[in-house]
Amino acid sequence: MAAALIAAPRPLVEMALGMKFRESALVIIPWIALAYLFFVIMNFYNYAFKLGLRTELQVLVMALGAGVNVLANLFLIPHIGLVGAAIATTAAFGAAALLSYLLSQRILPMQMPIGDVAKITLASAAMALVLRSLPLAGGFWGVVQMALLGGVLYLALLWVLNPAQLRSYAYRLLGAVRGQKPC
Repeated sequence: MAAALIAAPRPLVEMALGMKFRESALVIIPWIALAYLFFVIMNFYNYAFKLGLRTELQVLVMALGAGVNVLANLFLIPHIGLVGAAIATTAAFGAAALLSYLLSQRILPMQMPIGDVAKITLASAAMALVLRSLPLAGGFWGVVQMALLGGVLYLALLWVLNPAQLRSYAYRLLGAVRGQKPC
């Protein structure tokens, strides 16, 4: 979803926002989508603190993120306004994700399966490039196009790239649904 919002935010913006807010939203939505991708990565590594019974380190991670956000906002907002706030939020979540990763490796090393992440990233990027190149309708029908075309393309690419042995899992699940054998 983040890749689709970064590549083609216009249909959603036209559907959800009034004319007054559309142009600024088109600029900041990709930044916010990227920020929340960093947020998800940070949360993945934060589990090490919970499992390792070192939750106080989450406070350190969040304090760094908040500090980066405040400092970046102080510098960027006067120069580029709302876009600066979006960039500051992205930088804050990026810094927090990096610190969460670095600290988590000392507590409970949790590795992302880089090969699978690369395949998922490739599928997301390809879907985003296709959506960006298509002349999507505006408003509601553009969102429907994004969801259908983007979803089908993304799932097809995942099927082909097969991250985390997705096809094997899908076949087992289909077999279980058909009553052949339990999943």
